[in-house]
Amino acid sequence: MSTINRYIDKTFLIVDDFTEFRSSLKNMLVGLGAKSIDAAANAEQAIGLYKQKRHDILLCDYNLGDESQDGQQLLESLTYREILRKDTIFIMVTAENSMEVVMGAIEFKPDDYLTKPFTKQALKTRLDKVYEKKQALRPLLSLLNKQNHIEAIDACDELIKARCKYMSSCLQIKGDCLLRIGDYSSALQVFTNVIKQRALLWALMGYAKAAIGLGQYQDAIEYLDKIYQLNPHAAIALDLKAETLMNLGEDTKACEIIAQSCILSPKSITRFRHQGDLAIKLNNPLLALQSYKKVIQLSKNSISAHEEDILKLLNTLSTCIYLANGSQINKLKTELQNLLKTYRHSYKDNAQMMIALEIINAIYWHKQQNQEKSHSSLSNMSQNLASISNGGRCFLRDQFAFLQTFYPELIQNSVQIVEFCKAQSITAITPVNVLKSNQLFERGLHTYEQGKTYQALNYLINAYTYSNNNITIALLLMSALTQQIKLDGPKHQYMKLIEMCVRTLKYLEPSDQRFTLFRQNLKSIKTILASE
Repeated sequence: MSTINRYIDKTFLIVDDFTEFRSSLKNMLVGLGAKSIDAAANAEQAIGLYKQKRHDILLCDYNLGDESQDGQQLLESLTYREILRKDTIFIMVTAENSMEVVMGAIEFKPDDYLTKPFTKQALKTRLDKVYEKKQALRPLLSLLNKQNHIEAIDACDELIKARCKYMSSCLQIKGDCLLRIGDYSSALQVFTNVIKQRALLWALMGYAKAAIGLGQYQDAIEYLDKIYQLNPHAAIALDLKAETLMNLGEDTKACEIIAQSCILSPKSITRFRHQGDLAIKLNNPLLALQSYKKVIQLSKNSISAHEEDILKLLNTLSTCIYLANGSQINKLKTELQNLLKTYRHSYKDNAQMMIALEIINAIYWHKQQNQEKSHSSLSNMSQNLASISNGGRCFLRDQFAFLQTFYPELIQNSVQIVEFCKAQSITAITPVNVLKSNQLFERGLHTYEQGKTYQALNYLINAYTYSNNNITIALLLMSALTQQIKLDGPKHQYMKLIEMCVRTLKYLEPSDQRFTLFRQNLKSIKTILASE
């Protein structure tokens, strides 16, 4: 198609908070032959419109006002929700003073940039450039839209062999696909070869991710530090460094790093959740309380937050009461009781959440040395246990594990609670031992790569027991369990372990390549269960 008419049948979406600029940009597009043009004043409107029409081209301003996500966050949201088509053109429009931040993106880069002010010819030049690239890679992008990563790798190899004009993009896509299917050794080789030619940020990031998948944590940290030196706006590099430091047992350093990440990205629920979890491990309940409150706040409506987030907030608030002094004590007590009242009302039809809330109440009154009220809460909880027929959900299991670990005296005389925990295989929290965990993981990975799945499981299960928040271990264990279930069927002990792995992996964001393998394992398990 001629460059004069190529945009006649394309759908456009303009995202800008200024009416005048939306109108000006629309006139430019009409001058380029565009017929179908929608406009949104903020990120929320843009997501709604794009979900309806899946536009061919998005032109998005970076600054969308104080009440909206910015353009970069919009791009991340569309990617996170797996809404954005790979063949959609996304061009970021930005002012000169925010260009450094916009171009600092590594994981969610727009296809191109336009700096205000610009002419119709400058717009056409950028559009034409990206359009021609998307057309050249269209068969490959179609495979990515279908999430057919194995065929996409083959397509990349063909394009690379033919010395395609867009070879760098093909190498990046190939590396990404290898990460998504869990072939970390091959991914590492792809990124290594690119880095030998030029230390591109995406290749450095890919190398770090592959190294994490292989348990090569020190190598990963080295590359993540290189990324941050080159790009101080790379919050994702800080996130991965914090995760890697946790895998090495260096929680204090990890907490310092995740604090930096929260400053760079103050609207991220995941980052504040991680900060809260780390603060608990480091016995810093005040920081944990601040972090969990931020998680609930960012969820906009606390009722829509994960149950785990609410319970962590309440547990931490209960702990903080006994570190406070003066008038602060009564203030925190009142806050806890008001929140318990609010959540009891909100979750009155959720039996498992009601039980979890009673556990927190029982612990609170136990600490207050009011054993009558504590026993009353335990009695209410025990009566409700009979209503749970399909097993306890992760948040309830965690709450009982917390109770067994730190307040065993509360339940030792409750036959119903003891029997429930026994039936659910709920035990006290196992102390973390990262050295032993990493040694077992290394053996398990080596055995798994040799095709000895059953033997590998023994190493990986024990590795996970010693470090059950390690995403790398949980993902490989889940993959090995999925393979073994295909052979042996969904045995009870396998399914319990799968449930535990899901607990560790469920907060993976869809934009994280590891989420693809996690989801594929879940689909395989569901297919097996459906056939039983």
